[in-house]
Amino acid sequence: RRVPTTDVLRVLRAVDGVRGVSALNQVPYGRNAWHAGISITPFPSPRLMSSVYLADEHALETLGARLVLGRGFGPDEFHAYGGDSSRLHDSPLPAIITASLARQLYPDRDPLGLPMYVRGATPLRIIGVVEDLALPAGAHHPDHGNLGMLLPLKVANATDAHFLLRMPAAGQAQHVPVVKRALRDAFPAWVATTPTPLSSLRWESLAAERQHLWLLSPAVAAWSCLTLFAFNVAGQWWIQQHPQELSLRRALGASQRQVDAELRLEYLVVACAGMLLA
Repeated sequence: RRVPTTDVLRVLRAVDGVRGVSALNQVPYGRNAWHAGISITPFPSPRLMSSVYLADEHALETLGARLVLGRGFGPDEFHAYGGDSSRLHDSPLPAIITASLARQLYPDRDPLGLPMYVRGATPLRIIGVVEDLALPAGAHHPDHGNLGMLLPLKVANATDAHFLLRMPAAGQAQHVPVVKRALRDAFPAWVATTPTPLSSLRWESLAAERQHLWLLSPAVAAWSCLTLFAFNVAGQWWIQQHPQELSLRRALGASQRQVDAELRLEYLVVACAGMLLA
C-alpha cells in the first residue's frame, strides 16, 4: 500500500539518537541516480549533465551542505512531488546548485538570480550555491567536479523516497536495529530495507576503482622487475665489453668501491635519460 512520506519521517524523527532525517529521491554514493541536462539558454543548446536532488526542508542540514552564496529554500517554495517529471522543467522553481556547477555555468559571474534551463522555455532560478555535495555513484565528473543541484520538491510517496538519517558516529551499529524495528512496528505491511551507513555505500561505489588498481598492480610490479633485470643484464654486458678499462682504473689506484660507485652513477644517468625520453 502507499505510505505517505510524512508518516515515515514522523516515525524516524521519534527514534532515539536520530539528529536529522530527510526524504530524498537519491542518496550520496547510492546506485539510484537522477540526472538532467542543464544549460543557461533554452533548448537546444550545449548542456551539462547534473545530478538532481529533490529536497525537503531539512535536506541541506541532513546532507551536511554548507551555503557559500545566497540562501536556502523558503517555507512557501516547497511543492509535493508525486512522480510528474514535468515539474522539473515546466515550473519556475528556485534552485540551489553546487559550486562546481556554478563555475561551469557562469565562470565569470555571480550566479545568484540567473536562469538555468532543464528543458523547455521555463527557467529555474538560482537562489543559492553550496559546497560540492557527495553525489550518487556514477554521477561524479572527473573533469568538471561534482555537478549537482537541489530543487524544493518533496517526494510524496514513501516507496519512491530514500530516507537519509544523520546519527552519531559512535554506536551506529546499535541504532540500526532500533530504526528497523520502529519502521516494522509502525508499518507492518511495508517492507523496509536495513539501514546502510554512507561509509559502506562509499566503499561499494569505489569497487570499480579498486578492481582497476588490483589489475594494474601486477603489471606495475612485472614492469619494475623487468626493468631491474634489464639493468642487470646491461651492466654485465658493459663489464664484459670493457675489461681493459676496468683493469686500467684498478691499476691507477681506484678501489673496488670507487669502480662500483662510478658504474652506478653511469646506470643512473642512463636511467634518467630513458625516463626523459619516455
